Amino acid sequence: MTTGYVELLPAFLMSGGPDGKSASPQRLKEACQEFEAIFLGHMLRSMKKTVGEGGLIPKSSGMRIFEEMMDDQIAREMAQTGRLGLGDMLLRELAGAEAGQVKE
Repeated sequence: MTTGYVELLPAFLMSGGPDGKSASPQRLKEACQEFEAIFLGHMLRSMKKTVGEGGLIPKSSGMRIFEEMMDDQIAREMAQTGRLGLGDMLLRELAGAEAGQVKE
């Protein structure tokens, strides 16, 4: 069984950079926001798959790539607003885990 990305996220964030320093709160917040953007991007692509494609002209590969890039940008902007709250919940959870590691 392979390990999921979500399980690796806290270890990756808490390990620090090449200099061995622990993760800063700003870096942790950015990583949580990026995770939310990735999640939203996957959600948008899944939602688009449920809608049938129509029209007289079939979509080219360039058009599909452009739409994927647009979905990713929309997901990033949605994550930056923070209205979904997934990044904030993840940040609270990971910040609590980091505080627990310091106490132990």
